[in-house]
Amino acid sequence: HRADGLARAVDADRGRVHAPRVADRSRQGLEAPLPHPRQSAQFARLHRIGMRAGFFFSSEPDPKHNAMVIVDSTGKVLEAWNQWDSLFVGSGHPERSGRQFGPHSAVISPYDPERAVWVVDDAAQQIFKFSNDGKKLLMTIGVKQEAGTDPFHIGGATDIAWLPDGTFLISDGYDNSRVAKFDKNGKFLMSWGKAGRAAGEFNLPHSIAIDKNRRVYIADRGNN
Repeated sequence: HRADGLARAVDADRGRVHAPRVADRSRQGLEAPLPHPRQSAQFARLHRIGMRAGFFFSSEPDPKHNAMVIVDSTGKVLEAWNQWDSLFVGSGHPERSGRQFGPHSAVISPYDPERAVWVVDDAAQQIFKFSNDGKKLLMTIGVKQEAGTDPFHIGGATDIAWLPDGTFLISDGYDNSRVAKFDKNGKFLMSWGKAGRAAGEFNLPHSIAIDKNRRVYIADRGNN
């Protein structure tokens, strides 16, 4: 698929673009010159790509610059959403030594004609919904650096999947080990699952998908 002149390799069920596969997955990524300002000796890491854009995520504890960068199919930098960098400053979780900081994933609903960009910051306990051009912050789920299971908090969310009516489910993984469901306006509806190894329990649900029959699939990383 192509739009806005950008190349896409789209998963038909989810509207997700995947990074190229390489033999050494520990070094999977793409290096490209980033727009200034840029911290000295800081490298961009291609963690996950949205429908419209390649999102480079900072490896620094405080990604003050270039938290989200848009590239074309050759790696040429087209835009930097630096106006939102402040959202990710100080987003690292103090109890998560070795964990990455800033955005964890970027996803676009295959059912959304506006192609809004959803960015999950698992360490900051928040999910952000942006307009496709990056000019507007449309929705925020969660409270910064406050994990919880009530209707206003999440806990280490990792991924999002949608139903055709805009309802979405998140794999709320690092802290909560559950699946949480929200309506299209971000209102909490329900959740299920808890930490453990028995049926219906999770040990870090890290990815989520929904098929055409509305079956929900969870990649439970800790339980293999």
